[in-house]
Amino acid sequence: MNQNKFELILNSLSETNNLGAKLGKSLIGGEVVELSGDLGSGKTTLVKSIVSASGSKEHVSSPTFVVSKEYKTPKFTIHHYDLYRLDDEGLIANELSDHYIDDNSVTIIEWGSNFSDVLPERRVIIKLSPISENARRVEITYPDNLEYLIKELRA
Repeated sequence: MNQNKFELILNSLSETNNLGAKLGKSLIGGEVVELSGDLGSGKTTLVKSIVSASGSKEHVSSPTFVVSKEYKTPKFTIHHYDLYRLDDEGLIANELSDHYIDDNSVTIIEWGSNFSDVLPERRVIIKLSPISENARRVEITYPDNLEYLIKELRA
């Protein structure tokens, strides 16, 4: 599968929220989004704006201690996972597999890079790297068939 890369710099919290809003509005259901970055890099902030832009009014918080949370939107359900504290690849594969094939779901996974072998190839990978207190370098890797998610970011 052909993988493409797109990079950008976000200079503020509002630019991070704008990125999430554009992604949230582009989702149609059936997508898997992997977020990677160190603690405090902005992963949960990005999820909040994705969920809000997708039409959910629910409060978003990190699922670090509960592993997953669900957010209902008018078009689909967002399944938000935080795999930071997990290490059982088989359990993770089993837990996530139902959502990968469901067009009425969007799966967002924080800390998925430790489990690349069990994540679907057809996913968007967003890596957030802090440059300063507010600025982030963002590297987005995606297959051709998910290009539509990146179109608005290039505009």
